[in-house]
Amino acid sequence: VSNVHTYVQAVDIGRGWVTEEKLSHKELYNDLVLTGLRTEFGLDLPVITQKLDQSFGNYFQRRARPYIERGEIIQQGYNYRLKEEAFLFADRISADLFYI
Repeated sequence: VSNVHTYVQAVDIGRGWVTEEKLSHKELYNDLVLTGLRTEFGLDLPVITQKLDQSFGNYFQRRARPYIERGEIIQQGYNYRLKEEAFLFADRISADLFYI
């Protein structure tokens, strides 16, 4: 439960407090990009194509290309990670890579 007050109330009365969130393909893609690029390990392209499909992988590669060319994203094989200095701009870069 994302609301702390609701969570505490549910626990207090012994009611189930776990909910499941169903993400659309676009939401899952955006979540993978955002969380992947926020780590030092980066994002592995096969994760996108396995959880979604190749079209989302192709989309990511096209959108990431300018950041790779500017040296803000480091590509090593199928792994993409932010250059250390680019972590300050992780949210902006991720937003630019989002599928809208």
